[in-house]
Amino acid sequence: MKKILELGEPISATYSHAAHTLAILANEKNNRDWLMNCFIQIFGGENDFLDYQDFGFMECPLIHTQHIGIDMVDIGWKNRLDFVKMAIINNYYIYAEMNVSKINAYEINKPFAHDALVYGFDEENKRFLISDFIGLKKYGSAWISEHELKSALYLDEGSFGKTGIFFNDIFLLKMKHDERAVFSTKKVIDTLRAYEQGIPISLGYNNRFKPLFADEKNNFLFGIQCYQLLYNMLEACSKNKKLPSRWRQVVYLFYEHKRIMVARLRFMKEKECLKNAEKYIKVYEEIRDKHEIILRLFIKYVLTSKKDILLHILLETNEAVRKEKLILSDLINDIIIRYEHL
Repeated sequence: MKKILELGEPISATYSHAAHTLAILANEKNNRDWLMNCFIQIFGGENDFLDYQDFGFMECPLIHTQHIGIDMVDIGWKNRLDFVKMAIINNYYIYAEMNVSKINAYEINKPFAHDALVYGFDEENKRFLISDFIGLKKYGSAWISEHELKSALYLDEGSFGKTGIFFNDIFLLKMKHDERAVFSTKKVIDTLRAYEQGIPISLGYNNRFKPLFADEKNNFLFGIQCYQLLYNMLEACSKNKKLPSRWRQVVYLFYEHKRIMVARLRFMKEKECLKNAEKYIKVYEEIRDKHEIILRLFIKYVLTSKKDILLHILLETNEAVRKEKLILSDLINDIIIRYEHL
């Protein structure tokens, strides 16, 4: 038997927890409307954490999620591969933490935990289809052998519990329909205001920030305040300190955030719910382009260690911040409230 579930191109591919979900949702064009509500508010901390506050696979109204303990899988099934196959047969995508050093496609020699998506199998050729940042590089897919998946799914060598998402369990994901999950200009306005003011969003239906204590929010940056992460990196480099381990994710997410913003503004122009749309599209295209330059400059700095590159990054960052602060208030005021749904 052979079965492969559908998977599309995710609009966000900085982190696997979002990329997997978005690749599933990419199967239906109607999902785009609701997704245009998201990827506005960002939050970050320390020097190497930056992510979207307004999107998470467990909070997404278009995704049905279940998670089952690995111990229960082992009790109920002959082996974990049989469980994976039966889930796929029933149209569930398998989201699991794996020791990817057991999978040749990752090209990793030492134990390393990463969260991958399994969405197909081929019994005749004894293989499974997974999607992830293969080799921890660009998001994509690869066929792996049954032996590789079996080895990666079984706990060993202390490689698990490192991703911060799993607790000895496996997630099952499936697309669902929710008539309330539509584009809402009111939602966009509220989230843009939070972004401009540098405060967390309070909407509960898709809020990834869940502090144990109210004052825990003081440990994080929100919205436009997150530019401070770039300034922190530049200061560290100027003092000959190394960039944080996840600097690429931070810098790339800034670029991706602006790229999605351009797509949102074009979408709003198409829906005729934004005054002066061309003006805002042009400005955010300029901001997006600056972040692409910043990304390329950081890569160049890592390769060359030339200090003059840091000044170039600083100037580009200052200009991106200036342009965005200048345009946000007018943009919010020019959004036409049309939809009052989720």
